[in-house]
Amino acid sequence: MQENKPFYTTLSFELDLDEFKSLYKQAGFKNKNELAKFLDLSHTTINMWGSVTPFPRYIKPLLVCMIQAQENLKSF
Repeated sequence: MQENKPFYTTLSFELDLDEFKSLYKQAGFKNKNELAKFLDLSHTTINMWGSVTPFPRYIKPLLVCMIQAQENLKSF
């Protein structure tokens, strides 16, 4: 019997700017400002990710979960 592992055990936390933009758009955010408001962070903080500062480790799993949740809601 195949064991189902939680997605975060197989998910890479590596992220580049193109993938970040793609993920936040797929998650339903129109722009970085909307994402910043949702996360209660400044737009400047989000804008520095991937260039001045590294992406936080939580951002990719969070966006992937949001995308999966939206897909699951469509099936209801």
